[in-house]
Amino acid sequence: MEKRSAAAGGVFILEDDADLAFLIQKNLERSGYKVSVCTDGSKALSAVVDASPDLILLDYQLGKTNGEKILEQLRQAGISLPFIIITGCGDERTAVEMMKLGARDYLIKDAHFIDMLPSVVRKVSEALETEKALEETRAALRKSEERFKLAIEAANEGLYDWDIPSNSVYLSPKLCTQLEYGPCAERPAADAWEPFVHPDDRSKVSALKTALAAGEKDAYQMEFRLKTSSGDWKWIMSRGKVVERDGQGSVRRVVGAHTDITYRKKLEFQLRQAHKMEAAATLAGGVAHEFNNILGIIIGNTELAIDDIPEWNPARRNLDEVIKASLRAKDVVRGLLSFRRKSEGRRKPIKIGPIIEDVLKLIKTSTSDAIDFRKNIPENTGEILAEPSEIHQALVNLCANAVFAMRENGGILEVSVRTLELDETDVSQYTDIFPGRYLSISVSDTGHGIPSEIKGRILEPYFTTREVGEGVGMGLAVVHGVVKSHNGAVSIYSEPGKTTTFKILFPLISNPDKNESPVSESIPGGAESLLLVDDEAGLLELGKSMLERLGYRVTVQSNPVQALALFKSRPHTFDLVVTDMTMPGMTGAELAREIKATRPEIPVILCTGFSEQIDSQKARALGISKYIEKPLNMREFAVSVRNALDGETL
Repeated sequence: MEKRSAAAGGVFILEDDADLAFLIQKNLERSGYKVSVCTDGSKALSAVVDASPDLILLDYQLGKTNGEKILEQLRQAGISLPFIIITGCGDERTAVEMMKLGARDYLIKDAHFIDMLPSVVRKVSEALETEKALEETRAALRKSEERFKLAIEAANEGLYDWDIPSNSVYLSPKLCTQLEYGPCAERPAADAWEPFVHPDDRSKVSALKTALAAGEKDAYQMEFRLKTSSGDWKWIMSRGKVVERDGQGSVRRVVGAHTDITYRKKLEFQLRQAHKMEAAATLAGGVAHEFNNILGIIIGNTELAIDDIPEWNPARRNLDEVIKASLRAKDVVRGLLSFRRKSEGRRKPIKIGPIIEDVLKLIKTSTSDAIDFRKNIPENTGEILAEPSEIHQALVNLCANAVFAMRENGGILEVSVRTLELDETDVSQYTDIFPGRYLSISVSDTGHGIPSEIKGRILEPYFTTREVGEGVGMGLAVVHGVVKSHNGAVSIYSEPGKTTTFKILFPLISNPDKNESPVSESIPGGAESLLLVDDEAGLLELGKSMLERLGYRVTVQSNPVQALALFKSRPHTFDLVVTDMTMPGMTGAELAREIKATRPEIPVILCTGFSEQIDSQKARALGISKYIEKPLNMREFAVSVRNALDGETL
């Protein structure tokens, strides 16, 4: 096998996950690299000295230390080596900061990490060789023009030598092959390559050329796009310098290099998209918190009203519809958050048939008769472990997209379900799934299809071909997020102008639990004394009414600081504390911590509409008995209170 760049001293892997380090090592060795590995950050310095590598693959998180501290140790030891930083998903900001500290590139541990690794190492290695070649070139220029030309020809980079008096330019072979063209002309005119510059970049490139020829600049660095032989565009980092003037000071020669930075530009784009997603997710979290509080008031008061109205009263049917609509809104909020976080704690074995029936019924109500709905759902398709509301939201988005594609001419929307047994060959066409049994759900339409040039982008957040006001490009991104979080996969088949089929795969449960205990219809109550804390007046009054109706004695507080003072003044008066999470002055978690410090054995229930600061794991660490998410119906709330009083914990 041909040895790649960085093969002399090799590539040094510093990664504390031994299994991942082994995968990286084998992947690079198959690409021809000499590789050494260290999995202990405390031994990094001595290991680097022993290995004498040309390039370091540095994981940022290394147990009790990190990449920044390792670099400081190397610097103090007088060792300066090029490195590529590796970070986990969601750590793009850390990667950017490490780039500022000198990282040559960075990699995110996502689904494509291992596959992308050799190309990134190769590009960095080639760039290092280029820098070395440029240094040799500068030395050769001081001795003779002939040695300079030989150095250019040997460099593994797109290099040029522009002779201004003749307006001709020498182009190294790499510069032409960089753009996928054949051999360069012997000495083409300097403006022969300008038609290959992207129209949006031509004015700045032309202005730079004029400034260099006029002697207004001695050196430059600029990014622009060049067209390849296949018609695609590559981002180029062009660097150059004036190396010769005549006796009157006029510029005679400019030399420089072209580096393909297309991959880096793609990463920068992904980082910008991640920032957009973060902003959208932050907004979604705020909306969820407020909306869930509102829904809690609607659901709770409606349930109290139903309890006071006899079954024969027609108003009761209307109130039942309010409850159904409110619960649907609750699921919509969860769907809004599906691309923000996983909901594994709410997953349970489910059959897909009833969810599809519900989705199709919902979509039909807002669709014209020109669209024919068809379904093919076998009775026994097995079960998947999933969050029903997330699956519901994903299928709604897929069906809504299909309907949109057929809005003008109508057509057929078909949903099909079947089970598949995938082997090693089958799963190779996907990422991050393993051989086994899967549930396949296909959503097909006979609309306008998907153009091939955008097919690879339609799952990206904010990518949309719709007009302003018709969508923001989050529907398919939510689908992708839901499916990936359930360890599934998405595939797309489309014939422009004819049909489109989205197929989503979910792992089937091998032995679903069929022995679940039946749910009791009675609502439990009690006579204990409860302290209820919430800054939302409507929820506070509602919670008090619910609990008193169940027989409890309830003290309410809207201010968590005052609630804590009240509890400390008579800690044995209360049998249970129920507190909201997000409140001014003190969070529910902080209040729970202070209450447990005062009286460790008292049970505490923590409620939240949505909060990044708390989850079930953190709640368990605080000793909280129950962690429940708003909005709750009366029965769920009553059961949680009774269970906490009876000693049940997270």
